[in-house]
Parts: sequence; structure tokens; C-alpha cells
Amino acid sequence: MILVAASACGSSNPSGGTCAESPDSECVPSTVSFTSCAELGLPGGNTVVDCTDECTWDRAVCVGGPGNVTVRVTTDGTPSPDTTVAIGDTTLATDANGEASTTVDGNTEVTVANVKPSGNVELVSYLEVPAGTTIAVDFPGLGGSVAPAGNVRLTWANTPAGTTTIKTSTGCGSNTASVSSNIPLNHATNESCMVAPSMASLYVEALDGTGVPLGYQYFPSIAVDPATPVDLVADTWQTTLTPMELTVTDVPASAVDLTFMYWFLAGTVVNYSPFQQLIPSPAPGSTQMRSKLMPPASVVTRVQATVTIDEDRGATRVQLAPGPYTFDGHLFLPRFTSCTSDTSDPARPGIAFTLDTPTGNPDVLVAWFYFTLGSNFLTWRVNAPPTGTSIHVPALPADPRWAPFDVPNRTQVQSSTRTSLLDMDIVADYLYFIGGIDLDNLPYTTYSSTAFPSVP
Repeated sequence: MILVAASACGSSNPSGGTCAESPDSECVPSTVSFTSCAELGLPGGNTVVDCTDECTWDRAVCVGGPGNVTVRVTTDGTPSPDTTVAIGDTTLATDANGEASTTVDGNTEVTVANVKPSGNVELVSYLEVPAGTTIAVDFPGLGGSVAPAGNVRLTWANTPAGTTTIKTSTGCGSNTASVSSNIPLNHATNESCMVAPSMASLYVEALDGTGVPLGYQYFPSIAVDPATPVDLVADTWQTTLTPMELTVTDVPASAVDLTFMYWFLAGTVVNYSPFQQLIPSPAPGSTQMRSKLMPPASVVTRVQATVTIDEDRGATRVQLAPGPYTFDGHLFLPRFTSCTSDTSDPARPGIAFTLDTPTGNPDVLVAWFYFTLGSNFLTWRVNAPPTGTSIHVPALPADPRWAPFDVPNRTQVQSSTRTSLLDMDIVADYLYFIGGIDLDNLPYTTYSSTAFPSVP
């Protein structure tokens, strides 16, 4: 059977039917009527054997083959032409639309190269890719200019009762000072963390002795100039805060402890929690809750909250504003009980592992390998279905475009290698995952389990 990514959602209908089209992550009011894969423009076979009842990244499941594998490469969402792509043994360069495609007979391997201006290289590979699949790969850009934009200096007055610490955050970082200090807190900003050209934002918190926020003041738009510091006074404190309440139900018996961590985004300001909340040795099957006070939705544009059940396993919730969320203890992923680097074939290093009792519903197994290329670095991320007990980098085609990244030109850095299982509620399985994920489509939840292999 070949699973083919398509835009469809609606009622399950193994013999054909009507599904609402879902090109992004929401159902839209158009429909596609079909009785065969061919009518949907999908390769292989004439029988639709399933139309999944989901409104997020839905698909039709067809039988047969062969078919095309298409790779769509972007950088910060913009098409990336002339990117080197391997689909099986075939090496291609992406066209003006950032796409490369070829026909395969069945499952294949795909690798995409991102050579940065610095000379550092990022390779991304996908294993067990079926015919008919479109893979979306988006690389981060270089970021904004780091040219100095200007200094922001803050003093304060009329702080809420009990305040011991003032914390200030811009998009360029955070500073803290004792509330009794008379020295202004200074922020050197640059153009990469502006809300608009030469326009900074500043978030100020008044914290008690345990790190709990008692009030805040937000300066959303501050005109800055490299030649003249901007002096601000925080003296009008807002004390209405919204709890970000996290609950874990049915705590797994394997949980060592629960740790709660938080951050939020206001404009370009990233505010990390100054403390972590710990519940040691939670009772198996129990329900546990912790809460962090944050500014309201009128200030916050994104919230991220993470709970871990030991040093390797956790879950993260990302949503638009503070509000309650419950993690299901049954969805935490299994622990890696052993994890070892496999260096028997220098051209295809890998990781062998075993897992604890299967739990949760992982979508993908991801491994990161790190190498040196002379004075530069190579990061290689390999994605695979969450099955099996090992994962290896794929063999690169015998094409001169890949030679600079292959043995003997690279040397593996064992200490940084790691592997993870991931379960994201905005994708249904591995094929949805490799079809591309829009992490700006909030909210979403990710469960993860990570291991750093020992070196044999």
C-alpha cells in the first residue's frame, strides 16, 4: 500500500465519496467528489481504500505505484532555487519555484543540502518516502541585521508591594536588577530584534523573592537611535495577570519528577520564566497542576509551556494566549532504555536503541548527527517512521555535488549526536510530518522522548 498526501477531510468512505478540501490546516467549504485515486490526481490504482475523517493534514490512501516524489524547498517561506536534492540515486537542483521531482518505483530516501554563506552545511534526510509524496523543507534564513539600533535605559518607581527584583526583556535579551538599585538597567538593541525599523519594545516585570510576577509594564513601541540612548521610567504597573495553568493527568509510573517551565512572546520580546516549578516523585496515576502568572492576551502573542517527567521525556504546549491546558499522561512517549552510536560504516553512521514499554503515538523518529568539514561544520538531521530499533544516515549518491559532504571529507563529532521520538497533534503520522508543518498555526502540542547515545 502507498500512502499519498492529499488535501481531503470528511467522513470515512472506503468505496469513494465526498471530502471537504483542506489545503492548509482548516477545512474550507469546497468539496472534492471522487470514486478513484485517479480522479484526485493521485498515482497508483483506481480504488480509494480510505478517506480519513480529520480536518488537519488529511489524505487519501491509495494502492499501487510507481509515482513521483517531489521536494519543495524554501528559506523562511521563500522558494530556494538551485538547491541540491537527492531522491534515491538521482541528484537534482531545485527550479525557480524551489521544487525538484522524479519518478520512483516504491519507497525511497530523500536528502536536501543547505550550504550557508559561512561554509557550514545542513543536510536533511527523509527515509522510507513512498511514491506520490511531496516533501516540504523550510530552512531558517540568516536573520535580521545585527547593526546597533540604540540603547534603552530603564529606571522604576511605585513598584508593587513585595517586589525584590526588576526584570526587563527586549527581543535582544533580558536583564535583572535588585529593586533597591539606583543604577538604570541598560539594553543594547540591534536591528534583528525590532518590531519595526528602529522601533524596539520592552517588557518590564516586578518579581517577588521567589520569582513570581507581581506586576508588569509593557512599552510596545520605542523609537531608538544608535546615537542617543532612550531613558524610560516604569512607574505605572499593571497587576492584573492571567494564570497559565498546566495539568498532568494519570502521571506515568515511570515519571521521576514533574518540572514545569514557561515562556511567552510579546511583540518581539521573548520572556522566559525566571524559575521552574518542580513536583518530585509524583504518585503514579495522580493528577498534578501548576500555574504561572502572565500578562493578558492583550499583551501576549504566543505562550509556550513545557512539562517534563524525567530528564529525557516531556511535552510542550504552544498557544496564542495564557489559559489552562491538560497533558494526558498516557500520551507521554517511551523512554530510550539504551542508545548506542553505530560507527561500523563511516559512510553511514547510525544509532541503535531500545525503548521501554510502548506508550503514546509517535509520528516520527529524528536523529541528529554532527560532523566537521575542515574548519566548517555539517549538521545532518535524519527523519524516519517511528518503527525499528536503529536509524542511519542514508548513502549519498555518487555525484560530485555530494562529495564535499561525504567521507573522507567529514569527521563525526560523537558527543553531540542525539535521537528523539516526536508526537505532534497537528500531524497524523510520518507522512503528514514530512509534508511540512506550519508552526505558526496555533495551538499545538508536542510530546517528545530524547536520548544521547553512548559511544562504543
